[in-house]
Amino acid sequence: MDIMNLNYESIKDFIKRANTSRTTIHRFYKKYPDLLGETIKKKIRRYIPIIHARYFNRETLIEEVRLMEMKNNSMKNIIDHLMDRDSFQTQLWEMGWSFFGTISYASDLNTKTCYNLMTSMFKKLEKNYSEVTDIRIFFTTEPFKLRDGHHNHFVLYVSNPKFKEDIIQDIWDYFSHDRVDIMPYDKYQAGLFYMTKKGLHGDDWDILYSSLEEIQIKEAS
Repeated sequence: MDIMNLNYESIKDFIKRANTSRTTIHRFYKKYPDLLGETIKKKIRRYIPIIHARYFNRETLIEEVRLMEMKNNSMKNIIDHLMDRDSFQTQLWEMGWSFFGTISYASDLNTKTCYNLMTSMFKKLEKNYSEVTDIRIFFTTEPFKLRDGHHNHFVLYVSNPKFKEDIIQDIWDYFSHDRVDIMPYDKYQAGLFYMTKKGLHGDDWDILYSSLEEIQIKEAS
């Protein structure tokens, strides 16, 4: 199959996808010649990138603007926190992490139970992997906004990439009755600063790490 067909389509097909007209398409590319340069002309036909359909959908553009605003606010939040080089958040940010995750429990749990579940899960990971990789986790506990109970956010570091998939699978298995969302950690998404925005108290948080690794970090104020 022509690889072009996976990412581009004819003007006729694009009109249906974008719910627009040929005239509107021509006007659009006349106004934005840089985007016209992303199209492909093959013989007498022009093919348009499928991704360009978003430019003809008002709702999609609004969502992209909102997402960009959220990212800009996240970056501002990062910069504001990093101004204090000795802050607990900055120390965490500079460590480096592999994954960012959220565990939404099926039951309405209190903070102590959430804490015990997270520490128990980590102890299991440490038992299974501490001889082959460094593991570090930082987690916080927050109440749900629309229901009783709490959920956990966490960042996880796994030094040996060979065991990343196994460890993530173990976390999913451990919380098999709950909703678990895990994604690669992006230090520019302000995840850590979001986790610590309300401060850290009592059973709301902890940082745990394997015996192979020595961490020197000041206690959170």
